[in-house]
Amino acid sequence: MFTAQAVAGENLSHRPGARHALLVYATAPDAERAARTAVERVTAEGWLHVDLLRSKVISTETGLISDDTIRAAAESALSDGCAFIIYGIPMQPDA
Repeated sequence: MFTAQAVAGENLSHRPGARHALLVYATAPDAERAARTAVERVTAEGWLHVDLLRSKVISTETGLISDDTIRAAAESALSDGCAFIIYGIPMQPDA
């Protein structure tokens, strides 16, 4: 799991150029490949300047996650290799 930030590209439902916080789940045999997968998949969805800020190895037991949205992202990553949540309110320019 990664906390990240990225800039909205032109063809997204978010204002182009707005920077958003993201929570990214990626599965891989090691941390380096998980980070590469996370950046590649977020970029492939139209996000720019993806910056992974922190990472944490977490359990694959998604039933322990109480929040429905976060649990769904974790489950999706287990089946598809990567999933992410975009926080809707843009970050402040000095954040």
